[in-house]
Amino acid sequence: MRTCTSCGHLCDDNAKFCPKCAYGFSSELLSTQNQLVNNVKQDELKATESDTTEVVTPDVITHESVVQAAHDEIVPDVSNDIADDIELVVNIPEETPQNEKGLLDVMKEKNKLDLVYNVSMLADSVSMPKFCNCCMTPTSGYEMIKTSISKSTGYNTTTTRTTSLPFPLCPECVAHRKVISNKKWMMNCISVAAGLILVIIFAALNLMHLAWFFSIIASLATFFTLGFLLMLEPLDDSHSAREKSVSMKLTSFDTTHVSYSFSNWAFAHLFAAANNAQIAEESKKNHVKEEKLFPALSKPLASIAFVLCITLLVLIFAGMISAGLTSSSSAGRPAPPPPAPLPVTNTETPPGDIIAIPSAGGIVHVNRETYFSFMPDRSGFWQFSTSDNGGDDPFLTVLNSNGDIIGADDDSGENFNAVLLLYLDEGHEYLIHAGFFGDVDHGYILTAAKYDLPELPGNGGYTQITGTSVFLFTPGSSGIWEFETSDNDGHDPMLAIHNVHGILIKEDDDSGDGFNAHLSVELEAGTGYVVIVRFYMTDVGTCLLTVTNG
Repeated sequence: MRTCTSCGHLCDDNAKFCPKCAYGFSSELLSTQNQLVNNVKQDELKATESDTTEVVTPDVITHESVVQAAHDEIVPDVSNDIADDIELVVNIPEETPQNEKGLLDVMKEKNKLDLVYNVSMLADSVSMPKFCNCCMTPTSGYEMIKTSISKSTGYNTTTTRTTSLPFPLCPECVAHRKVISNKKWMMNCISVAAGLILVIIFAALNLMHLAWFFSIIASLATFFTLGFLLMLEPLDDSHSAREKSVSMKLTSFDTTHVSYSFSNWAFAHLFAAANNAQIAEESKKNHVKEEKLFPALSKPLASIAFVLCITLLVLIFAGMISAGLTSSSSAGRPAPPPPAPLPVTNTETPPGDIIAIPSAGGIVHVNRETYFSFMPDRSGFWQFSTSDNGGDDPFLTVLNSNGDIIGADDDSGENFNAVLLLYLDEGHEYLIHAGFFGDVDHGYILTAAKYDLPELPGNGGYTQITGTSVFLFTPGSSGIWEFETSDNDGHDPMLAIHNVHGILIKEDDDSGDGFNAHLSVELEAGTGYVVIVRFYMTDVGTCLLTVTNG
C-alpha cells in the first residue's frame, strides 16, 4: 500500500492514480509534475531578478483531475492550483512522445462521436469531480439530476423512490441550454398559433370540417420551417451536449444501484475513476454540432407531440364553440309551426298503383318505390319530407299535371333524408315519386304538410336576420321596391328574390355599402314573392334587412 501525497488516502501499490482525488502515481506523471514545478520555479526566479512580477509557487503541485486517455495513455489534466494558463498544464512536456495527445484534444475528438458513456455503481457514497459535466471547466455551480422508480405495493397502491445528485455545471453551459430552451418554446408556440389562426378563419367561414386537416398541417409546416430556419450559436469543441449532458436511472427498487449516462468522455472517465467503477460505451446520436434548431433537439418527437396535442385541443374547443353558435343561430331562424296530427295512409298495395295523399296533407309509409297523387286543398307552400333512421337513403321528385318536374331532392334533410318546399296551387293534381338509393331495408315515413312562411314587412320596416332565412313578401302596391342589408361585422350577406314557383327574379351580393347586398326590383301588388337572405360560404351570420317602396 502507498499513501497519496495529495489527500493521504491509502492506495494500492499498482494503482496509477489515487481513486479518491485522482492524483497520479506513475513515473510518467511524476516526471510531468516535477517538470511543471521546475518550470514554474524558473519563471519565479526570472521574475525575481527582473523585479517586474512576483510569483508565489507552492512546494507541491497536486492535480485534482487525471483521467485515463485513449488506449490507456495517462495524461495530466488541469490543476485548480494553476489557473494562469490551462494549456500549460494540458499539453504534454517535450520529453513525452510526439504521437501522444493531450487530454483536451482526446476529449474534443471523443465528444464528436455518436456515443454516450455509462457508469453503473451503488449510490450510497459518490465522489463528484469539481468540473462541468458538459465542458470540463472547473466550476462551483451545479444542476440537480434526479431519477425515480415505482413499485406496486398493494391493491391500487404504488410506492416511489427518488434519488437526486448535484452534478457540476458551469455558467456558460447554463446559458447555452437556456438559449435552445427559449427558442424551442418559441417554435412550439408559433406553430400552435399558426394552427389557431386557421381554426378561427375556418370557424368564421363555417368550414370546421376542413379546419381539422388544414390546421394540423399548418402547425406542422410552421414547426418544421422554424426548426430549420432558427439558428444556434456554434459551441466550442469542449462541449459535449446542447441540452442535457448527464442522466441517471435507478436499476432496482430494492437497491441503490444507479446507472449514470454521460455525454462528456473526460468527465465520465474521471467520475468512474473517482468511484472505482467501470465504463461502458453506448451508441447514441450526438446533437452538439448541429446549429439548426430542429436537428439540435435531443427529443424532437416530444416537441412534435406537444404541438399536435395543443392544436387538437384548440380544434376540439373551437368545434364546441362553433356547434354552440350554430345552435343559437338555428334557434333564430323561421321554422314551420308544428303540424296538426295528419291521417296515416296505408301503402301496402300492389306495385304500380298510385296512392292518393289526403288534400290536407298526411303521413304515409314507403317500403318500396311508390308514386303518390296529391291535390292540395289550398294554394301556398307545402313541405314534403322523409324520416328514415335505417340508412335507406330516400329521394323525392314532384311533377305537375303536365309531367314537368317542379322539384327534386335527395339529402337536404338530416341523415340522408329528403326535404322539398314547393308552392302548389289549390285544385291542381301533383305526382310525387318516392324512391330509394340502394336496397330497401326498413322503409321510411313521407310527410306532406302545409308550410307557412313568415311574412316580411314593407314600407320602411326592417327585420333582424340570423343565419339563412326565407320570407314571403306581398307588396301593397306595384312599383320599384328596394331591399337592402345592413351589416358591420363582415358577415357578407346576400339577397335573392324568387316567385312562389321558385323561379329566380333577381339576386345580389355586394352592391350595397361594404359587403352588404342591395336589390332594386319591380314587383306587382298582391303577388307573393319569396325573399331569401343567406351569407357567403356560411350559414352563420347576422344583419338587418330593410324593405322600402321606390
